[in-house]
Amino acid sequence: MREKPQAADFSVLLLHPLPVLAALLILFNALYLRLHHPGFWSGKLSDVGICFLLPVLLAASWVLLAKALQGLGLQRHFASPTPVARTSCLVAAAYFSALNLVPGFPRLHQTMMGFVVKNPLLPVMDWTDLFCLAFTVAAYFFIRRKLGMRTEA
Repeated sequence: MREKPQAADFSVLLLHPLPVLAALLILFNALYLRLHHPGFWSGKLSDVGICFLLPVLLAASWVLLAKALQGLGLQRHFASPTPVARTSCLVAAAYFSALNLVPGFPRLHQTMMGFVVKNPLLPVMDWTDLFCLAFTVAAYFFIRRKLGMRTEA
C-alpha cells in the first residue's frame, strides 16, 4: 500500500532531543555559566542554542497555525517541509543578524522581551556571534527532515 503524506504535528519538532538540548543549553548558560563563570563561552553558548532553537520554534508555530487553518479548507501545501524550513530559518537568521549588526535593534529586542520576561538582558552587539548562524543551517535540515518524515499508512 502506498503511503500518503500526513499533515505534520508541531510536536514532532519540539519533542525531539535536539531542540530540547538547545533549550537546556540556553537555560544552563543563563542560570549558571553567566552568573558563576562569565566569559567567552558563556557569551557564545546561548547564541548557539538560539540559532538552532528559534527556527525550530518558528517552524512549529507555523505548522500549528497551518493545522488550524486546514480546518478552514486551505490546502495542505501551506505547511510543506521546504517552505516552512526555509522561511523559519531566514526569519530567525535575519533577526539574529539584526541583533548583532543593527544599532538600536538590541534595545528594541529588550523592550519586546520585557513583555515576556521580567528584567530582560540587553543583548550586546558582537559580529563574531554571526558564526553561530551555522546552527541555523543545521536547524533547516532538521526541520525539513522531521516534517518530511510524517506519513500515514
